[in-house]
Amino acid sequence: MAIRSGLFNSVNGDRRYKADFFAEYFASFIANGVFPNPSTGLQVLANQNMTVAIKPGKAWINGYFFVNDSDYLLTIDNADGVLNRIDRIVLQLNYLNREIVPVIKKGTFASSPVAPSLQRDADAYELAIADVYIGAGSISISQANITDTRLNTELCGVVHGLIDQVDTTTIFNQYQAWFNSVKDGTEQEISEWQQQVEQSFNDWFDTVRGILDGDVATNLANRIATLEQDFASHQADYVKHPAYAVASGSANNYVVTLNPAPTSYVEGMAIAVKINVDNTGAATINVNGLGAKAIKKPNGNDVSAGNLKAGSIYTLRYNGTNFILQGEGGSGNAQPSDVLSGKTFTNDSGEQTGTMPNKVGSGTIITPSTSDIAIPKGYYDGTIGSGKVAALTVTPGDNVIVNLSKQIYTAYSTYTKVKECQTDTSGTYRIKFDLFSEISSVTVYGRIYKNGVAIGTERSTTSTTPVTFTEDLSFSANDLIQIYVKTSDGFTKPYVKNFKICSAIKYPGITTLMD
Repeated sequence: MAIRSGLFNSVNGDRRYKADFFAEYFASFIANGVFPNPSTGLQVLANQNMTVAIKPGKAWINGYFFVNDSDYLLTIDNADGVLNRIDRIVLQLNYLNREIVPVIKKGTFASSPVAPSLQRDADAYELAIADVYIGAGSISISQANITDTRLNTELCGVVHGLIDQVDTTTIFNQYQAWFNSVKDGTEQEISEWQQQVEQSFNDWFDTVRGILDGDVATNLANRIATLEQDFASHQADYVKHPAYAVASGSANNYVVTLNPAPTSYVEGMAIAVKINVDNTGAATINVNGLGAKAIKKPNGNDVSAGNLKAGSIYTLRYNGTNFILQGEGGSGNAQPSDVLSGKTFTNDSGEQTGTMPNKVGSGTIITPSTSDIAIPKGYYDGTIGSGKVAALTVTPGDNVIVNLSKQIYTAYSTYTKVKECQTDTSGTYRIKFDLFSEISSVTVYGRIYKNGVAIGTERSTTSTTPVTFTEDLSFSANDLIQIYVKTSDGFTKPYVKNFKICSAIKYPGITTLMD
């Protein structure tokens, strides 16, 4: 139909009008939206649980009328445990069902969710009256979670055309309350910021006020000149901070050039010097041609050969007479032959490595006095096969020359060597050791061997406390005195304690047997 008109009286039923004609008629001069009077009309309020209520009110959608005359309750679906969502509450004009009803459009779960879009097509037309934010894990809805969209003309809007006045009191009060909540804090922050800026400016201005008085250009020039002079003095102050230079010259007569150049040697003056060649003896240093000065150790001695290495950096400080090598701690007269082989030490010649054999004697006898407990010189350094003990065949007695502390071994099912030492001379040796088991039900065995051959009596025990065994055996010079152990089950640990080897010597005044 190209044209339409109405409304006219019907004659014999020739003027009948459908509801959609009336809707089109009213929609031509009444806009979509909620009726603004009262201001709470169709407002969505929280109930502090998972429900919300739509307040009484009226709305107009495409010429169709909607009325809610009491609180209309809607239930919100439970929140997700991880993600958030936004549900949208709409008034839905459903053309197929021929009704306008409130509907909850459930949003999509997301970390940053958005509200669902509105349906506006041939099947339905929707007005959004509120958006509800459901945070992850929420068990209730607060009013702060509800965004009122009634005044948003793109989503809903207010009915206008025949209405003389719009009551926006509720909406105004809501935004006024928010404004009041932030205004006081914002005003205080602005005030504090203004005070800080003002104080900072006053502090800065006080520092430059004298410069800006009078002839500004002259004052600034004088200030710059003073700063330049102070900086130059600071650069040349080698007492407060060391200078750095690479040495030239010969091995024992080093030369350095500093920039800026010092005009004289000053007590406390410091120089960091990279040495160009090893020194071979007492050395000197000459700074910017001021004269050669001796390089001394902290103890006042001249540096020794090799104390200054090529490529190394050393710090020197002037004491008014000489330059003192800083951080140099090595001194003394010990020589490599005085220090055990492989051990390092320092002396006047720097770091050294010892060459002395790892032993305490050669088998000679110390002549005792009546107050001494004389022990023949022997040694044992704990390493299998590397130690020797001395012995002389005289009157039988007991002198301890080897005394091993408690030893713990792994389990052995057959006799296995665990300790040994070597004799220095022929003679009779008294051997003593304590043997005991890790577990009382398991037998452990111990036996003395010579050069890998059993010569002692086999000893055994199941005791978990030490049992002492002693026997005298003969050995030739350079024989190995060895102790072997095993256990009956091959799993239990045998223990050896107080393994002692004594020469068969008794000195005058010594009556105490081996302990």
